[in-house]
Amino acid sequence: MNAQLEREVADWLQRSRDDRFGAELVVPHGLCDLACFLAQQAAEKALKGLLAWLGEKPEKTHDLEAIVARLATHDVDLSALLPDAAMLSPMAVLVRYPGFGHMNQMAAADALAACDRLCAAVAGELAGR
Repeated sequence: MNAQLEREVADWLQRSRDDRFGAELVVPHGLCDLACFLAQQAAEKALKGLLAWLGEKPEKTHDLEAIVARLATHDVDLSALLPDAAMLSPMAVLVRYPGFGHMNQMAAADALAACDRLCAAVAGELAGR
């Protein structure tokens, strides 16, 4: 891996960790919509970091299922985590605008758990290659 690609992947992964940390920080303040959005963003950035590591330029999408499908073309099987991806994907947009309602602490906890599973899978893939 060249130095530029290594920096790009590191940047994706650091941004993922930052978003995950931020999600955890806002839950105690009742900002569950924001926590869900940040959990989605953390998972998205981790998955895009793995795509970058595999030599692919990540598309501008919030569709985690599509990213998981794209990873499958590189022999990365995260299909067991498709339910987590499907649960998180809408949180990139829906929770940020009126008309959807508000998330509660249980929804935020579920989003954080889904995020953690996806991020752990990415870390496992990166460690195993």
